[in-house]
Amino acid sequence: MPLVVLTATLQPRPEPEASPEQLAEAAAWDAEWNRGHDALAALSTRGINARVPGASHNTQNTRPQVVIDAVEAVVAEAREVASR
Repeated sequence: MPLVVLTATLQPRPEPEASPEQLAEAAAWDAEWNRGHDALAALSTRGINARVPGASHNTQNTRPQVVIDAVEAVVAEAREVASR
């Protein structure tokens, strides 16, 4: 089954006065989020985790064409495999 996971690259950032601990926690959260999306994409042998530059958590609002393109790509790939 084709699978595209879209991962935002604009993560919430700590306040400028954040402590070193808060900055480390934010970096760890970002890394874990990306690992989770990689694992989700890996559930399919045809899965990918596409990191979307300039996208926030609401990718459909910040980069709607990327979402449309991903849906169309998955549908096209599924149809191609089904027609074989």
